Amino acid sequence: MPTSGLVITLAEDSARRAPTLLAIERLPDIAIGQPVDGRYLPATIQADQPTTTKCIQTIESYAGVDHVAITWIGLDEPAPRPHAPSTQLESAS
Repeated sequence: MPTSGLVITLAEDSARRAPTLLAIERLPDIAIGQPVDGRYLPATIQADQPTTTKCIQTIESYAGVDHVAITWIGLDEPAPRPHAPSTQLESAS
């Protein structure tokens, strides 16, 4: 399942931030961290692309949100990494 990392910038007005934070916490498929400097909310969404898009659009519609930045996207499983050739020197006999 793809995972999207977000930074949600909440409004400067603390009266608008509180109800917005509660609304975001109630959304399915989202996990939030602790706000940084009171306004910057780290979050992750683990869902398919249409669900993620709908969740982001919902967050953007809240009056207490100034901006939503998608900071990274993780895919289901990482591709296998090829083994690097050995860099150890063999001792001469």
